Amino acid sequence: MMEADKYSIKQNFDINSRRRERPWSMKAFHYHDSYELYYLAGGSRRILVQDRIYELEPGDAVLFRPNVFHRSMNSGAHVRYNIEFTSEFMRSYFTEKASGELLSCFETEYIRLNKEECAELERLFRAAHSEYGSNGLFYISFAGILKLLCSAAARAPEKKAQPLTKASRTLQPVIEYINRSYAQINGIDEIAAQCYLNKSYLCRLFKKETGMTLTHYINNVRIQRACEMICDTELDMTEIALNCGFSSAAYFSTIFKAEMKCTPSEFKAFRQTS
Repeated sequence: MMEADKYSIKQNFDINSRRRERPWSMKAFHYHDSYELYYLAGGSRRILVQDRIYELEPGDAVLFRPNVFHRSMNSGAHVRYNIEFTSEFMRSYFTEKASGELLSCFETEYIRLNKEECAELERLFRAAHSEYGSNGLFYISFAGILKLLCSAAARAPEKKAQPLTKASRTLQPVIEYINRSYAQINGIDEIAAQCYLNKSYLCRLFKKETGMTLTHYINNVRIQRACEMICDTELDMTEIALNCGFSSAAYFSTIFKAEMKCTPSEFKAFRQTS
């Protein structure tokens, strides 16, 4: 069963880098209450963010706002830098005005940095990583990273994402259709017909490229929308279940618990106290 994991960083700030010599995929979609900066320093990577696919190359950065479902997928050896931080961290180290200005880069999800920006980001990252490990003034270098990204984001519309592979181009309209029509979809036959694809081919390709079945992905999208409704509306669980495309509240509860490791009611109680 594919899981949509709620991931929480242990502290309000985390900075790390990782080199992988072999292809690797995250086991599940995940989301978190923190902001996340993902920077690809080497190799290649495919990232699925909600209904968008990014084929990353070195120098690409993806910025995740809190509670956005995402998953990085099997695309070969790579080196990546990662920073996660919470709103509480920003309030602790920066004024409200400064925090707003620094976080404005997160209004742009994908940024391709030029050669000079890559060198500067990597320098600042190494400084922040070292200073954080030695209890130094890491937040100064961290602020420099966000300021650099804000500057790069200002011209981001001029930078095109890496062209999608043939497989990703095929799946993009499928993913968009599911995210748009999740509440009305009656089965995989409908998706295949809407996207003009053979059902068997679609299922094989989706599993190969994403590591999950179409049914699991559809359930993931529905659960994500259900989480949003639980947090943002006063609808009861039966209404939420039906609005998200589940046939009954009981089935919704079963899928929700399998995906989120808690019941819808437990999730609501947790969100109200967090």
